[in-house]
Amino acid sequence: MDGFNLVISSPVCQMVKLPLRLQLHGGGSGRPACSILYLLHSGFDIAMQSLRATVPQIPLDQGLVEARQGRLNFSRVLFLDIDGVLHPELPTAKPQFCYLRNFHQTLRRVDPLANMPVVISSDWKLHHPLMDLKMRFPPDLAQQIVGVTPDHFGFPHGNRESEINTWMNQHAATGDWLAIDDRPRWFQAGCMNLFVVAGVKEGGSGGLDSAVCQVLQTRLSTFLGPSTGDARA
Repeated sequence: MDGFNLVISSPVCQMVKLPLRLQLHGGGSGRPACSILYLLHSGFDIAMQSLRATVPQIPLDQGLVEARQGRLNFSRVLFLDIDGVLHPELPTAKPQFCYLRNFHQTLRRVDPLANMPVVISSDWKLHHPLMDLKMRFPPDLAQQIVGVTPDHFGFPHGNRESEINTWMNQHAATGDWLAIDDRPRWFQAGCMNLFVVAGVKEGGSGGLDSAVCQVLQTRLSTFLGPSTGDARA
C-alpha cells in the first residue's frame, strides 16, 4: 500500500478537540512500516505540546501585589493544581470545581486574613487567562492568586517541581513553598514540599473531599508556622 491516514479519536484528543492524524507508509510486506503502538503512546505528548501556552502567561500579577501591599506574605507560597484536586480527573460525573468550597473553607481556617500567596500550577494556566481563572474562585481567595508557574514540559528535566522552583527563584527567593497536586511523579521522589491528593485509581476520592481536607488543614497549619524570614510584598 502507498499509505493512508488514520484518525485516532482518543479521550485526550476529544478533550482538547484535536484529532490525532497519523500518516502510515506501507513496507514491502504490505504492513505499516511504523510502529502504531509507539505512535499511540506518544500521541498524548504530540497533541498536548501542540496546544501548550495558548494564552499569555502571567507569572506575577503586579497590580494585585501592589494593591495588597503589605498584606501578602511571600515567605510561604502555596501552589495549587486543579484537575485531580478541585475536582476528579476526567472522566467523572462530578462537576468541575466540586471541591473548591472544601478547599476555600480549609484555607480560611489556617489563613483567615488571606495573607498567603497562591500560584496556579495546573495546566489550566495554558488555556485560561489568569483573570478567567480567578473568576472561578471566591473573591477573597481570588485576591490571593498572584500568578501562574512557567511551562517547562517538553524541556529536558522539565516537570512541575522545576516550574515551581523557577517561580520561587524569581519571585520569592527567600520563601518556602507547598504544592497541592495529584501527580507525585512530576516531583522528585519523596518531595517534602508536596501534599499528594490520591486519585480514584489509587483508592482516593480524586480531590479535596472533607476527609482529605482534614489532613490538609494540619499540613497547612504546620506549613504556616513561624516565618523564617520577612518576605512581605
